[in-house]
Amino acid sequence: AAFDILDLADDGYRFNYAGNWLVEPNLARLIANLSSLLELRAGFVNLSNNPAMEWCNALANYTPNLQVLSLPFCHLHGPISASLSRLSSLVLIDLRKNHLDGPIPQFFANFSFLEVLQLSRNHHEGWVSPKIFERKKLRTVDLSNNIEISGILPNFSADSRLKNLLLGNTNFSGTIPSSISNLQHLKKLALGGRGFSGEIPSSMGQLTSLKLLEVSGFGLVGPVPAWVTNLTSLLALQFSNCGLSGPIPSFIGNLPKLRKLALFRSNFLGEIPQHISNLTHLNMLLLYSNNLVGTVQLTPFWKLPKLFDLNLSNNLLKWYQKT
Repeated sequence: AAFDILDLADDGYRFNYAGNWLVEPNLARLIANLSSLLELRAGFVNLSNNPAMEWCNALANYTPNLQVLSLPFCHLHGPISASLSRLSSLVLIDLRKNHLDGPIPQFFANFSFLEVLQLSRNHHEGWVSPKIFERKKLRTVDLSNNIEISGILPNFSADSRLKNLLLGNTNFSGTIPSSISNLQHLKKLALGGRGFSGEIPSSMGQLTSLKLLEVSGFGLVGPVPAWVTNLTSLLALQFSNCGLSGPIPSFIGNLPKLRKLALFRSNFLGEIPQHISNLTHLNMLLLYSNNLVGTVQLTPFWKLPKLFDLNLSNNLLKWYQKT
């Protein structure tokens, strides 16, 4: 078997698999005699034959001291049962890329040792309690790509240890609190909820360790904020599916490490700034579905030797053709 997972410095990935999936039809039988088990890491094991209630109950009954639950890409389905609330020693929960549905359990917010919660790319729905972001030991919360979950952001405490807060492609709403600047350990911040509104707080410019910044929200207003230039460690910058407007500012060219620049499905207008050619590490340039104008020549893009994904479609652009 061969695996290839490519992380593009955001909450998405490209996944290729060659070979046969490992199959264990009964999780209860697998762990029945492992009462002292502290870590269960069984990614890419096909557990589709385990009904939701049964796999949750098996974990709660047979592994009461479990600290690491890592079952990504396992074809798990159904809601997460309340029986998992008994696993209060969990430090890491990784159930990414399954077929889980139902609400994200509120009892996760009561796990005092929890550091990592990864539930992305499932089919969860319903309201997510803001308390889930307030656990003092949390370092990663990834709820991205659950399009039916909703919620609001809390006021963040200065003693938060969050490094990764990923809510891309969800239905989170409300304003982004200025207390976001308290998350000084943040490396990845993806606020890709369709319902975010108001102005993006300038305090976000204090998060100088960010490598990924993604913001969406049809109710957001204003231009691309100038404080973006403070974030010189950025590898990926995305403002998409949002109400931001105005020209693409030339100061974007002052972010030397950018590998991904995505400003799409918004209200950006004017010409594509020539300063983008300064971004010599750029892999992806996505400017589609805006109101950009002008004549596009390929010459500036030849200065971007690492560019492999260029999308300027759905604009008012004209392409220069040499006659």
